[in-house]
Amino acid sequence: MNALREIRRTDEETLTIAIPEEFRHHDLEIIVFPLKQEGDTANHRSHERIFQLVQLSKNALPENYRFSREEVNER
Repeated sequence: MNALREIRRTDEETLTIAIPEEFRHHDLEIIVFPLKQEGDTANHRSHERIFQLVQLSKNALPENYRFSREEVNER
């Protein structure tokens, strides 16, 4: 799994992101976090932890894995 991380400053209500060729024609998940402010180290650590988890979880499921909501909800 590839990931794209960009840090941008914006004063507008919209932001345009250039999508690399390898991401085109795929479903994408977009997550936006505010960048830490001075003295906000806990916020920064939580964002870094999320990116670490994404890297650790890549290819964690077998290729033929299928999620079954009915199976999960059986009790």
